[in-house]
Amino acid sequence: TIGADYLMVGNISDAKLERKDENLAAAGSTVQKYRARFVFNYRLVAATTKEVIFAGVVDKYLENEDIRALSREWNSEDWDPAEIRDGIAALIADDVAKNILDRIYPIKVASVEDNQVIIDQGNGRIREGMLLDVFSQGKELFDSDTKESLGNLETIIATIKITKVSL
Repeated sequence: TIGADYLMVGNISDAKLERKDENLAAAGSTVQKYRARFVFNYRLVAATTKEVIFAGVVDKYLENEDIRALSREWNSEDWDPAEIRDGIAALIADDVAKNILDRIYPIKVASVEDNQVIIDQGNGRIREGMLLDVFSQGKELFDSDTKESLGNLETIIATIKITKVSL
């Protein structure tokens, strides 16, 4: 843990890839339908205090074309199971990284001028056409037993559409 700000720990509670053969009597053929489910439970822990900063679950359900997109081969008979597994793991890792970034470094309003809202994030997390809800931060709430912060009340005040993204 020396030099680390955070540690991530977690477990995979569900992981499966299933194939179902479906008989098309009218066409006289059989087609394969695929579905995958992957559930990853994780916690982000402060390295120095061992306090859980954030906990989350990524639950991914994929079907046919989503699974096919994870393979370089079009024909399912030629799919490499390791390639599919690694593709699903990459999707999960991407979701986890986005969730953690949003929690540790939330997007904030940097400036409001002439009916234009400037936010403190650029290319990478933000894309033209995205809609973002803007919240005002209210009073902080505390747990009555532990006296630990539960966060702040938030009130939605606007929805903005991203029209330009700078580097």
